Amino acid sequence: MTVKAEHSFPTVVSLVLRWCQNAWDLLSQSQERSRSVSPTKWVPQHGQRIIPLDNIQS
Repeated sequence: MTVKAEHSFPTVVSLVLRWCQNAWDLLSQSQERSRSVSPTKWVPQHGQRIIPLDNIQS
């Protein structure tokens, strides 16, 4: 049991760290995208305006 725990614990830690890194990357990417492109001014090809996430949440 102890050997199995020693082997699985670093794997769980690395998985959690990788998941946190991916979530942080997605967060920073979405923040950079909303900062560089004004969502209310940018009109995609299908013609609908992009609504900022803040307006949806409030």
